[in-house]
Amino acid sequence: MVEAWMLADPEALQKVLETRVNFNFLKARHVGSYSNPKDVIDQLIRASYPSYPKLWARIRGELYAKLASVIKLECLQQVPAYNKFESELSRTLKSLNLIQ
Repeated sequence: MVEAWMLADPEALQKVLETRVNFNFLKARHVGSYSNPKDVIDQLIRASYPSYPKLWARIRGELYAKLASVIKLECLQQVPAYNKFESELSRTLKSLNLIQ
């Protein structure tokens, strides 16, 4: 689930991966349709750094934290699964009287 959400903001991916490779084919509302988003992330990393296979695992490991600080909520809100998560979280927090 989280890996699919990571694909929702192609500009953030380009920034974090420090690449000029165009990821605009990724559409936020369709990222949930990828059967294995981890593979898509790996493909993007390989396309960004084709000559540096020894770096791929390190880049993948750092991607989550780096992307979390730059991904746009507007992009995430286009992902149906994210909206469902957000709604369920809000309902749960309200039922526990943690938010109004």
